[in-house]
Amino acid sequence: MCKKGFCIICRKDEQEMSDEHVIPEAIGGYYHIYSVCKTCNSRLGDHIDKLLLNHWFIKASRYEKGLKGYSGKIPNPLIGEGTLSTGEKVRVEQDDDGKMSIRLIPSKIASSDGRSFKIQVDAKDENTIPQIQTKILKRNNIDPSMSQLVSERQVVNIDHPEVKMQFPIDLEEYILGLLKIAYEFTVDKIEGYIDDPIAIRYASILHDGDVNRLSEVYIEGDAIANGGLKILDSIIDNSNTNRHILLLLNLEGKLYCIVKLFDKFCQIIKMSDCNYGEDGMVLIAINDFLKKECRFYNPIDLIK
Repeated sequence: MCKKGFCIICRKDEQEMSDEHVIPEAIGGYYHIYSVCKTCNSRLGDHIDKLLLNHWFIKASRYEKGLKGYSGKIPNPLIGEGTLSTGEKVRVEQDDDGKMSIRLIPSKIASSDGRSFKIQVDAKDENTIPQIQTKILKRNNIDPSMSQLVSERQVVNIDHPEVKMQFPIDLEEYILGLLKIAYEFTVDKIEGYIDDPIAIRYASILHDGDVNRLSEVYIEGDAIANGGLKILDSIIDNSNTNRHILLLLNLEGKLYCIVKLFDKFCQIIKMSDCNYGEDGMVLIAINDFLKKECRFYNPIDLIK
């Protein structure tokens, strides 16, 4: 029987609770909490974590570190459409064994008078030519009985093909995923924070999953630009990118959380206009996905 309790996202009591990964499991998260209900857990995965996991920088890091997703596969950030130096459009693909290949995207070239068409396909797709021909005839209102397919097979091999590709880089929406991590970490480790006015606001934003409400989040600096930021460099080996770091600290009477993922994102988020304890570091979480663990340290523990 599932345990029932108060959900920190929808803020409703008597909800069926679930196992929530503060840091998404797909990027090696080993920090679990049990204060999010099943419904909100599912919504967070579909609408919040997804924004972070689909970011090109995260996909590149997962590919580099060999971190499998929920499907058991490692995403390849180089999969997609591109253009050869000769102008043909191609798709970069990867088979089940991880081998990458290039497939020519089918195209048609019409004559100047529009009475003939040249169909160009990849050798793997040669059997699709009749289907493409049928579509061309239908689109141009040509009677099939008045047309003729002239077979002229030409195979072109391209040695060392150079593919130019463009990938969109999200500059904003992924921050919701970082906010979720910061919020859950703070609520879990700071007693009484759940009733903080900013905590109530952040819970509402995460529950709605609305990127249009990002203006309501107190974001300090740019997470991508701060990706290489060194946290507590005199104590922590920041050259180790096989882990994620979460840090809570009081600064000038306010509470902040720093979320550092790989060496790609490092976001500072104000969590409260009040401090919770003395100025300085409150708590740090080091999630090591090679050791498959997440450990927590207060300032004295960390120095020791």
